[in-house]
Amino acid sequence: MLTEARMDTMAAIYRRRTVRSYAPARVEKATIEQLLDAAVRAPTALYQEPWAFAVIQDEEHLRRYSDRAKALGFAVGVLNLAEVKHELGIPESGAAVAPIILGVPKGSIPAGSRKAPEVLSWV
Repeated sequence: MLTEARMDTMAAIYRRRTVRSYAPARVEKATIEQLLDAAVRAPTALYQEPWAFAVIQDEEHLRRYSDRAKALGFAVGVLNLAEVKHELGIPESGAAVAPIILGVPKGSIPAGSRKAPEVLSWV
């Protein structure tokens, strides 16, 4: 479960890392539930709160979806395939919009460099 320690917004942004390799350990169910509870607090248009989640921890499903995502070039496409939506209980009229990957990093992750922001206009 997440600790009570809080991180300010700028620190969270600058300390973020891109993880490409994960340890076999699973993220605890209580931690995922706490993160989902925080996620539904985001603002929505017209107070619609259209939240629904599919949590995938089964290694075979993850491997299969990952292989398909690599073939398609992006994960959202895989999660919106009719057969995958059926497997995950996503209604036909629903759509996966934001796959969020949680995991335990394998080893330390160095900070990456970023290009300076390109401002196209400032009106």
